[in-house]
Amino acid sequence: MWLLISNSIEASTTYYIHHNSTYTIGRNTCDIKLDDRTVSRKHAEIISSNKGSQPTLVLVDYSKFGSEVNGKRYIGKEKGECVNLKQGDKIQIGTGGDFFEVQYNPIVFCTSGITEEEKTKYSELLSKLGSMTNSVLQCTHLILSTFKVTHKLLIALINSKLIVSWDWIDAVMQRTNMNTPLPDPFLYTPQGNHPLLTPTTLLPNIARSTLFQETTFVVFDKETLDSLQEVISSARGEFVKSYGRADPFVNDFVQVVFRWVSS
Repeated sequence: MWLLISNSIEASTTYYIHHNSTYTIGRNTCDIKLDDRTVSRKHAEIISSNKGSQPTLVLVDYSKFGSEVNGKRYIGKEKGECVNLKQGDKIQIGTGGDFFEVQYNPIVFCTSGITEEEKTKYSELLSKLGSMTNSVLQCTHLILSTFKVTHKLLIALINSKLIVSWDWIDAVMQRTNMNTPLPDPFLYTPQGNHPLLTPTTLLPNIARSTLFQETTFVVFDKETLDSLQEVISSARGEFVKSYGRADPFVNDFVQVVFRWVSS
């Protein structure tokens, strides 16, 4: 998600820009309204796109006095002059003293245990807020309809990912002003009646990243290894395989375990 941070003399304001959207800047009935005589009624537009390989943000100036980007002035008048923006750019609208700084805050979603109906319903909304991935390690937010222990949830907990329900997506999209902060994700965690679910279960906890440190797991079949390898490795655990090779240490360990179980 792109951000425009206003370094106003009066106060700093953050404007949140959805992908694939157009916003107006000016003095009258605009998304970003500026009280400055050098700012035109419709001074400029900010156009955000997430349809290519990389999200883009473009400033289009339509004004008489122009806009500055990193000290260079662009005057579009009625035709409009486009400027591609990037992280860290500084924008001045008109000739007043207020500046905006461009920042990019990536939001990457991953889902677990959702229905096809939910995928269809929320696909377009998710594309407005960020991008999608199937890898929990690459995401910033894991979305679950209800609390259910899944492989992806375990990876998210270990790596302190934000875990939210669809209610958080709805709350983000229901904001009516660009400068309304994003809702607190910790207030929109998935609900359920699972015995492991407590008010703090889904909150980030850096201690989980070393949960299995100095712990070695013995795996007895490939299917188990495939399902648990990423979970064990994420929490810095190690594993040894008891199948597919002759390993004296593993074989001795297995014999000890079997004798203990049988006793």
